[in-house]
Amino acid sequence: MKGKWVLGIAAVVLLVAGGAAFFFLSEDEKRAEETNQSILPYFVTLNNIVVNLRSQEQEIHYLQLEVAIQVASKKYQAELAQYHPVLRDALSDYFSTQYYEAMDDPGQREVLRKGALERVREVAKMHLHRQRVDDLFLTSMVIQ
Repeated sequence: MKGKWVLGIAAVVLLVAGGAAFFFLSEDEKRAEETNQSILPYFVTLNNIVVNLRSQEQEIHYLQLEVAIQVASKKYQAELAQYHPVLRDALSDYFSTQYYEAMDDPGQREVLRKGALERVREVAKMHLHRQRVDDLFLTSMVIQ
């Protein structure tokens, strides 16, 4: 009789321990999944933006570029993508104020990138009432 009691208590302890282990392991997996998800970047891409560049010599020059906007979440990616035309317009306005002659400067690409990032952040803040844009990349840039 005493042996059955000990066996019953051992079974209950094993069930409780197994349930607790399952609970904590599944919580750890969820946390790891959330951590990996927040580490992976998401991008909104704007392809084939073509603008006229200003020129001191009154010549016609063009800039064609592609942009990738980095955001931290899939939800914000979808929200920002809804403003695709507004983003294109803001970037077209920004790049069309640039001078062709300044494009020869090796540091100009970084200046352009930072300026474009600022414009995108302004659009995000204005239309989404929060700014969660992490970075912006000029993935293709052709000057003619």
